[in-house]
Amino acid sequence: MLGVFLDTATFGKESSFEQLKTLPIQWRFYENTAPSETIERLQDVSIAVTNKVVIDRSVIRALPRLKMICVVATGVNCIDIEAAREAGIAVCNVREYSTATVSQMTVLMILSLASSFIPYVEDVKKGRWQRESLFCFLDYPITEVKGKKLGILGYGNLGKEVARIMSAFGMKILIVESPRTPIPGALPLMEVLKQCDCFTIHTPLTKETRLLIGKEQLALMKKTAFLINVSRGEIVDEEALARALKNKTIAGAALDVLSKEPPPPNHPLLDPSIPNLILTPHIAWGSSEARKTILEVTRDNIRAFLDGSPQNLVN
Repeated sequence: MLGVFLDTATFGKESSFEQLKTLPIQWRFYENTAPSETIERLQDVSIAVTNKVVIDRSVIRALPRLKMICVVATGVNCIDIEAAREAGIAVCNVREYSTATVSQMTVLMILSLASSFIPYVEDVKKGRWQRESLFCFLDYPITEVKGKKLGILGYGNLGKEVARIMSAFGMKILIVESPRTPIPGALPLMEVLKQCDCFTIHTPLTKETRLLIGKEQLALMKKTAFLINVSRGEIVDEEALARALKNKTIAGAALDVLSKEPPPPNHPLLDPSIPNLILTPHIAWGSSEARKTILEVTRDNIRAFLDGSPQNLVN
């Protein structure tokens, strides 16, 4: 049986993929795969492994021998799930592998914005402190998170972990209500946006959440509020966010995700004139521990499929 991993480079140079090599499969590993190469590389393949390489309806139709697609992530928006279902292809993902690492990044972003951490560090690098006559300088706002309100969109394991940690810092938690799962005490999105001092996003990208946070929603937030997105870039209207930061509609934002990754040079949020914006290159998920877990669960997903008892199915 032939298996192909389409984009191993997304796991970094230190990953050896020994977990997958223990399976009774003949593997081919590619660091990256361009759209024009996907069908060719998956010809005669039974099991495809992908992180972000798109496997859409046209690809699926061209691969009659494909039996299983393993997404080495939780989000499966790179796969045409309906087309896979119609073709009888099992699609499996990896869940709850990154709660610790993504919550860690979320907390870091909240505290960095509240303390103006990045501007102070950059000023010291530029020699500002060394030229001062006093022992300190306080040019950027520093605010305590204690007593402030944290709005959370997406109250699964990750949202709950962020709430737990930030509650220990003394923050009051406001949860956005879910149309699918009743949450005691949850509030409508617009109400949470009005009240919160910081708003953090942990919901999957769906038809309902695409561009959910736009000009209207940002305008409801306090001028002192922060926006955090470690979920999917398409949930936020990026042009509206760029304008909101430039106009000081909100005080700051920290994003680990963008709608297009890597972003083009003219992406609206890459404008260096935008104040108080932290951008990181989609790394919140990527601790060494999390990547190891992903590969272990993917190995187990494949083994379960081969044994006739597939697990972590999304279709």
